[in-house]
Amino acid sequence: MWIQHFDHAYLADEMAHCHRDLGQADAAARSAQESLDGHPPTRARRRAIGLVLLATAQVQRREVEQACHTGMQAVELLGTLRSNRGAEYLEDFQQRLEPYREEAVVREFGARVDVQAA
Repeated sequence: MWIQHFDHAYLADEMAHCHRDLGQADAAARSAQESLDGHPPTRARRRAIGLVLLATAQVQRREVEQACHTGMQAVELLGTLRSNRGAEYLEDFQQRLEPYREEAVVREFGARVDVQAA
């Protein structure tokens, strides 16, 4: 059946997207974490995107250090995949970090992403 993959974790992932886009950082973080809790390691792309969504919510809450830590987990997971969508999410996350570009943790994150991409 076409909707068989649409489980609770997938729904939480979709809700995280909605809350992120609405600027509802707390709800986005909760939904992203719920999604991550429900996706097994075999769903690596879903988990990577969930990590970027969580990191984005953390930036929205101005938890920049935690966001960079979560973002790095996503980068490491995305490094094992070929995912244009994941790369787009990571690029969006990096743009959201731009207002904090002078913070050491953001510079370090950017440098690690560059090394990972090379």
